[in-house]
Amino acid sequence: MSTLVSALQDAAASREAWPDALKALTEAAGVAGAALIISNKHTGNVEEACFSGLSAEFESDYIRHYATLDPYSPLLDGSWKKLSGCFPDPVLRRSEWYNDFVLACGVRDILGARLVDTPDYRVIFGIHQQIGRSFPARLDSLIELVADPLRRAAEHNVERLRSTIGACHEPTTELRLIAAGIISISTMARDMRTKQDPSIQRRIRLRRMRLRSPGNWRKTTAGKNHRFS
Repeated sequence: MSTLVSALQDAAASREAWPDALKALTEAAGVAGAALIISNKHTGNVEEACFSGLSAEFESDYIRHYATLDPYSPLLDGSWKKLSGCFPDPVLRRSEWYNDFVLACGVRDILGARLVDTPDYRVIFGIHQQIGRSFPARLDSLIELVADPLRRAAEHNVERLRSTIGACHEPTTELRLIAAGIISISTMARDMRTKQDPSIQRRIRLRRMRLRSPGNWRKTTAGKNHRFS
């Protein structure tokens, strides 16, 4: 148990530690796999995901295609819910997500919860039951013990993601000047068009050539005592 809590603390400090944390959790719980999924609530896209066990090799398939077809994740809240308790079997059998992704992974049922819900991000966590097996009896007590460190690790992951994306979208100098009211958007656009105008670029190059010519250099230095004049 202490090893599992330590692994979750490592995951809180570094996203690269999540695979080891999920592996430790699935081994302690005696289940076939688990998944952590972070979604952007504004775009609906999966920002980050970590799949362990049976579903690990299908992680990219979920992000690329099946996330938009997933009917289970939007239903999750702070309590733990089984997939089989949310949808009757006939409904699941008609689902492309369930047939071509869940069953294809070798998973029969999922026990999931929403760990984090902010204005920008949603983090869900799922524990996977292998086809032909049942969830072990000790799973409920294990979840109760690790729920808090698991949630804290997910919260740290969201904060790290928000900080990373925020750093990538720092406003430029021009945008800061616009925000401060020092320049206008039309002024900035006119300046950009001016800089890109071929005729103006040619005049700038010719001006630089004249300034660098020997004759002009001598004119600008006339009357001065230069050692090599």
